[in-house]
Amino acid sequence: MENLTEIVTPSGHKAYVKPRLTYAEYRAVQRTLTSDYEIDPATKKIKYYGNAIYKSQDLAVKFLVQKIIDKDGKEYTGENILTVIGSWEVVDGEYLYTEIDKLSKASGIPTDVKKN
Repeated sequence: MENLTEIVTPSGHKAYVKPRLTYAEYRAVQRTLTSDYEIDPATKKIKYYGNAIYKSQDLAVKFLVQKIIDKDGKEYTGENILTVIGSWEVVDGEYLYTEIDKLSKASGIPTDVKKN
């Protein structure tokens, strides 16, 4: 197993994250991201819509986060990951997603697209 990076949120939740997506995971996130977009014929710029962006971010989190230990010491893995993160304070969830976006970007997934 790859070395996991520990990300500690402002409230003390710990997420243990893989350093990168596999190619198959990357393709799955790309498929989700590109499922809802349009191309401006005049400028050739791609405009992604928010729903696809949020779905692709959630998918990247599911792939990358291997384990969470909440601030009370309870451990979560697998399908519970998004539910656990969803129960956190906004500052903690945003912090974790920002860190995940950095890892996703390192894997070549655009995360700085315009949200509508």
